[in-house]
Order: sequence, then structure tokens, then C-alpha cells
Amino acid sequence: MTKTKNTKAVASPSDKRMFFVSLGIFLAVLALVVASVISRNNSGTNSGVMAVTSAPTVELASSLAPEFVFNLTAIPQGIVVPPDIVTQLNTLEEQVKNCTDYGPERRSQMEQHFAWLRDSSNMPMQVVIGIAENPVGRLIVGMSTYTLAEWALHNRASNSCLVPIGLELNSLLEKTGEETFKEFEN
Repeated sequence: MTKTKNTKAVASPSDKRMFFVSLGIFLAVLALVVASVISRNNSGTNSGVMAVTSAPTVELASSLAPEFVFNLTAIPQGIVVPPDIVTQLNTLEEQVKNCTDYGPERRSQMEQHFAWLRDSSNMPMQVVIGIAENPVGRLIVGMSTYTLAEWALHNRASNSCLVPIGLELNSLLEKTGEETFKEFEN
């Protein structure tokens, strides 16, 4: 029988490197877990995340351009659409309902814009901020963009029901001081 000596194992440089890399990963994951737990526990308090409520805060208002501040306070109370534009929008809405060239998503987007023009109180804050100085005109620009995109899906067919809608939208854009879409011009 041979006797073996009890010798202490010596770690190689690559073993040491692997240990420290593993330790670093463990500490990083531990820090992430701790931060997550602390964040969840502070969810009832101001944890650094700014939530926009129905009334803009002083901090939020002071960091935005004046036209955005105006929209945040005025639009939830209602967009004022001039009577001649209301009449034209009602006609346009009927045209959109009767146009079979709109896909379901675009039709839904158009209907949403009509709804916001009738009652802006349900408009998301991102939209309120994004439409800036001319809310009626900017919403009509959105409708024109949707119609143009849908018309492109139909290879810009000249007999499409989207063409007269585009012409009507251009008329509204002109009335609201927005740039018209050249694609819908005669």
C-alpha cells in the first residue's frame, strides 16, 4: 500500500480569475435584486418616476414650452372646433364610414381622432403634449397621414374612396393653417 500525502490544492490563475468573475456577477445580480425590492417598496412614494396626472405639476409645467403647458391645461377642458369645421368634419366622418378602402386599424384611428375632436377630455397626455399649438389642425394632420398611408396600400388607385377623403382633409388643413398633402392635390 502506498500512502499519499495530504497536499493542499493550489488554484491556478485561471481558477482565480473565474472565481472573481463569478463573484462579480453574483454581486451585480444581488445589487439588482436589492434595488428592485427597494423600488417596489417605495412605489407608494415618489421614487423618482414622474407620473402625469390630470393636473400638471409645477415641475412639469416649468420644464415644457408654453404651448404645451397651455394644452395640458386647456385641452382637457375641450378643444374649440369652429362651427364651419364641425360641419365639414361631420361630412368627412360619413365619408370615412362609407369608404371600404380603410383597413380596421386605420378606420379605428380615424374614429379615434373624430372622437377627440368632439370630446378632447379623453385624449392621452402624450397626444395633448404632441399636438402643440394647433390641436384641431394637428389632429387633422394625423388623419391625413393615416389616409395617405392607407391609400399607399391600395397603390394610390385614382378610383379609391380615399381620394375624395384626402381632398376634404386638405381643405380642412388649409382652414386650420396646416400644410396640405401634395399627394391629394388635383
